[in-house]
Amino acid sequence: MRRVNRALWKGWNPFSNSPNPGLGRQPRKSQLLLIRGDLFDPHMPDMAIVGVLSLIAEAKNRVFLALTRNPDRMRAFLTHRTIANDVWVQTSEGLSDKPPQWPLDNLWLGVVVRNQEKTDQRIPALVATPAAKRCVFCAPVGPVSLDRWLPHISPWSPTEVPLSWQHFKWPDWVPFEVRSEIEGFWAESVGRGPKEWIQNMLEREAPPTGEVLTLPSLVEHERVTGRFIHAWNNIGRIITADGAIRCVCHAEGDLLSMKPFHARQIHWVVCRSGRKATPLHPDWARTLRDQSLCSGVPFHFEGWGDWLPCAAPRMGIEDYLIMTPDGVIRPGKWKEAMQTSGLEWAMAKVGASKAGCLLDDHYYWERPSDPRLLSI
Repeated sequence: MRRVNRALWKGWNPFSNSPNPGLGRQPRKSQLLLIRGDLFDPHMPDMAIVGVLSLIAEAKNRVFLALTRNPDRMRAFLTHRTIANDVWVQTSEGLSDKPPQWPLDNLWLGVVVRNQEKTDQRIPALVATPAAKRCVFCAPVGPVSLDRWLPHISPWSPTEVPLSWQHFKWPDWVPFEVRSEIEGFWAESVGRGPKEWIQNMLEREAPPTGEVLTLPSLVEHERVTGRFIHAWNNIGRIITADGAIRCVCHAEGDLLSMKPFHARQIHWVVCRSGRKATPLHPDWARTLRDQSLCSGVPFHFEGWGDWLPCAAPRMGIEDYLIMTPDGVIRPGKWKEAMQTSGLEWAMAKVGASKAGCLLDDHYYWERPSDPRLLSI
């Protein structure tokens, strides 16, 4: 992610060296451009914000990300009845007979949160703001949950599901016939398995497993009501109250018209701990990861910052910070953390470059897709 490194509120051009980035050039893929500073800072003049949005509207082959700690001002500003006209009238295209495009399809909006209190305050304003993508950048100083805004499509985390159907535990309400159908289609003998099934469920943005829905049957050509489970692609099964099984389609258009919960509110979750920041307890990052993955939302883990959780003692380091899951920190030795069965972690100050961004031996560098962006 590239930072746009000029102070917006001082009237400088925030977009590299060109006043109109991308204009007059052949479309090409680029990095996601992060606007440095808070675009909706209380000291930022309204006309300056409109000017920045006009430049973004001009740069159609670039994608920008604006982070804020002032989502209430952002929502009020971007939902004003004249904002679209105010922005487009300053562009080279100007206004036409057609309604101006709004929201801008190359502007992602995000909020910065550090604890549950700020999360509960800022995310409602974010989801009420029209945007191409909505992002949550979390630098936790305590446990943070996004469950309220990330409805789980799958009750199983893709990181924990077994590789074999032999060890997979089905919910009791799923009939044997449905289990056999799904296991047969996603059989290990053809290179598939539970992981591939859940991944397909998330990619297709299927309804949550076990949710009571009314969906169109593919056989009777009528709508049936019951508990839903994904099968493959846009096909699922409904188990009715009397135990009957119906084959249904959960195509996006059908579902969106029937169940408002399926409209995704958050499109990207980023977790990080900055330099000189409070140590990041591994369980805080894992919680955000699992909630994102179970909801089919891309998760990006940016790094541990200066403090690395140590599952084994590090050579040359004697003193650690012992950290509890609720964020209490005390100085101590590595053995003290190991005596708590993993509830406490020994955190070693090694520096951000050495701490890296491995979470449970995996790199999580996911991001919402956009044809204008380079792959990570």
